Amino acid sequence: LCMGQLQETLGPRDGADPVTHYIQVLADKTASLLATSALFGAKLAGAAPEHERVVTQYGELVGVAFQLADDVIDLTSTGDVTGKTQGTDLREGVPTMPVLLLRQIVASPEGTPQDGELLAEIDSDLSSDEALASVVEKLRVHRVVDMTRQKSQDVARQAIAELDGLPDGSVKDALVKFAEVLVDRVA
Repeated sequence: LCMGQLQETLGPRDGADPVTHYIQVLADKTASLLATSALFGAKLAGAAPEHERVVTQYGELVGVAFQLADDVIDLTSTGDVTGKTQGTDLREGVPTMPVLLLRQIVASPEGTPQDGELLAEIDSDLSSDEALASVVEKLRVHRVVDMTRQKSQDVARQAIAELDGLPDGSVKDALVKFAEVLVDRVA
């Protein structure tokens, strides 16, 4: 967790892929907590070592899926629903998956002038509520939100696939449902 926070603060090394770096930060932060919780649950239940490995990997993947879904929720849900102020990460300059994907698009041949303008707005002063609301609204309808939603769902499917190593039953069913619910909240 501490290493993830440190890596987030330092940012990616020169030449490193920012998206890969971000996924690793998520794995080291939120996902490490879920992985450790899953491992401790398996140990306390007396699970076999191979099942401990399965649920630990599941926990890490589900933690990454959760955080990616949270990136979407930060832009698409109202504070009434989440209890969070929309765009907080944008205002604080914290890179999230939608912004990282937008940066990739702008740097690629598929980037449009509108993409570049939106990125310039994101990189500008967002201290006023009006500026932040404008950027959130534009980003909310940009394809990067759907791309992030899809990444979250893909990682959740990977987490569920990890569970193939567990015997069928109520525990496995509950873990599958948990992963599905995490990403259904952004569907």
